[in-house]
Amino acid sequence: MKVSPTELRILLAIGNIALFYCPMVQLAGSTYRLYDVGGAAAVTCLALMLIAAVVRHTVQLYRAERLP
Repeated sequence: MKVSPTELRILLAIGNIALFYCPMVQLAGSTYRLYDVGGAAAVTCLALMLIAAVVRHTVQLYRAERLP
């Protein structure tokens, strides 16, 4: 699944609207701020996308220039 900047902007807009109605989120019996949870999820997703891109490009470069 690819996420472009436009989809991220839409998610941020939805988060802003949700923030007006419910600024706190309950996860596993604890209460957290909505943007703290969203930020942690965003960092995790971006790190996973980075790892996937690095692996994909490394394989692509290896196939393009194999060692003799």
